[in-house]
Amino acid sequence: MSDFAKEVKEWLEEVLKQVDPKAKVSLKQPWDALKLLEKLTLEKEDIKGQIESGVKWDVPIIVGKGSVIKFPSRIEGPVIIGENTIIGPFAYLRGPVIIGNDCKVGSSEIKNSMMMDGSRAGHFNYVGDSIVGKKCNLGAGTKLANLRFDGEIIKVTVEKEKFSTGMRKLGAIMEDNSQTGCNAVLNPGTYVAKKGKVLPGAVVSGYIV
Repeated sequence: MSDFAKEVKEWLEEVLKQVDPKAKVSLKQPWDALKLLEKLTLEKEDIKGQIESGVKWDVPIIVGKGSVIKFPSRIEGPVIIGENTIIGPFAYLRGPVIIGNDCKVGSSEIKNSMMMDGSRAGHFNYVGDSIVGKKCNLGAGTKLANLRFDGEIIKVTVEKEKFSTGMRKLGAIMEDNSQTGCNAVLNPGTYVAKKGKVLPGAVVSGYIV
């Protein structure tokens, strides 16, 4: 198991203890966490933060202390939001989605993804079926695409090794402290290493450092 896979495992376990105190996560690769995320259900709502009037959601959600969901954001499906996180205005969360502590999601769409603590998708971003590590920043207009034109299974390259994920929908895996410039496009299965950078306007695939 890679260092980042271990970090994702431990972080996800800690988050899921809000739902089940005995939660355990088993994975070999970081993207395995998205397969587990798809099974997320929330039986009870727990809102410790603020949800502005007019915000729409359709199933129970969890919102941590100090967090704010701004109007006119919309939430569909189960969503867990950590503490001191700002969502919106004009955010669209298509659960299952987990957003960590101290994050910012602005006028962006997040679908079936995890965004770990301290990360930001502030301006017109699409994050589909992706894992965004800690303290990452997505420049305005960044898109994490999640589906090949041919619909084939997505492969991920990590350093010099290629893995078949068994997934038809998979966006990007971004390790901690990585970032993208404005209007960058990360093709399905792109892997960005720790502190990796995707330049403004770039369209990238494979393993990025």
